Amino acid sequence: MQKSIIYVVLLIVCSFVFSSCSLFSSRYEKIEKGEFSISAIGKKKFSLNNVNGKVRVVRTTDQSTIIVKYEKTAYVRKKDLGTPLNEIKLNLDTMSADVKIETDIENEKNVIQFGSIRSNKVDYEIYIPDGIVLNVDNTNGSIDLTRLSNEIKASTENGSIKIDNVNGKMELETTNGSIKGSIDSTQGIRAETVNGSIKLNLSSRVSAKVNAEVVNGSVKIEGLNFKNSTDKKERRTFQGILGNGDAIIKLETTNGSIRLTGNDTNTEI
Repeated sequence: MQKSIIYVVLLIVCSFVFSSCSLFSSRYEKIEKGEFSISAIGKKKFSLNNVNGKVRVVRTTDQSTIIVKYEKTAYVRKKDLGTPLNEIKLNLDTMSADVKIETDIENEKNVIQFGSIRSNKVDYEIYIPDGIVLNVDNTNGSIDLTRLSNEIKASTENGSIKIDNVNGKMELETTNGSIKGSIDSTQGIRAETVNGSIKLNLSSRVSAKVNAEVVNGSVKIEGLNFKNSTDKKERRTFQGILGNGDAIIKLETTNGSIRLTGNDTNTEI
């Protein structure tokens, strides 16, 4: 009986040692770059679903084409360095008026890498013309939106969202990360984060009703001339009107601060 138990234990140990070769085996960085050129004629919506990596979206003056540049990064065994990068697949659907890209990333859960945690990822850079609704859904990574007038819905779970000179209607959401940027004019903003701050620099051209609310933190206003607002410089809730109040700006965070500044304020966003 005792010999049988010892035999079983030895089998388990041998199996663990064998699997450890995979667990602790070295991984090498493998990068693949590419580009999609998609006709924008007749397209109404562009949707991107990413898992790990950065997403940057920029306005293009070419109204006929959507350009998608990507950089895949995978960590593979040495013997796989010369083979096609099958660990990451980009599923592109352009058949209808809605363009869709789904990112399929294979991450080995049983691989241990010493010194750092490295995951396969895809970084995207997208050039999109006006008039196409933009939907970006990321899980682990930042979203950067630049010079856009499109209607936008952007969300990430672990990462920040940055906006620069975006005047279309926006819905921005992150769980663990900040939302920040500069607004010259807007058709409306709804921005929400759970663990992170919201910092927006608003130009004198912004005409909006502003509603800001924090649970654990404060709302701070600098260099902006609001109408129908409270006099306190710091508070947990704030309501006020800029200009004629044409658009709606609604900002919420649970754990963090909200800071709104004017163009003349000497501050970094």
